[in-house]
Amino acid sequence: VGKLVRHRSGKTKLVLGDTVYDVDLGLTSDFQQHAITINANSAERSANVFSLGQINAKFNVTPDWVHLFHKMTP
Repeated sequence: VGKLVRHRSGKTKLVLGDTVYDVDLGLTSDFQQHAITINANSAERSANVFSLGQINAKFNVTPDWVHLFHKMTP
């Protein structure tokens, strides 16, 4: 879908198509968290739940405004 780019300065960017995002570490939590996905079937009124595993780290992803404004200038 996209790619993570790590620069020599240590900054990390996420590139999705033509859009560039800044990636920073998120807050740590004091409790254990797991990611899950749910596959629901409304016709049969049933669902399957799958565990994707434990969440070890979180990231904050924000648009790279400088890159976006440079793209907008003619």
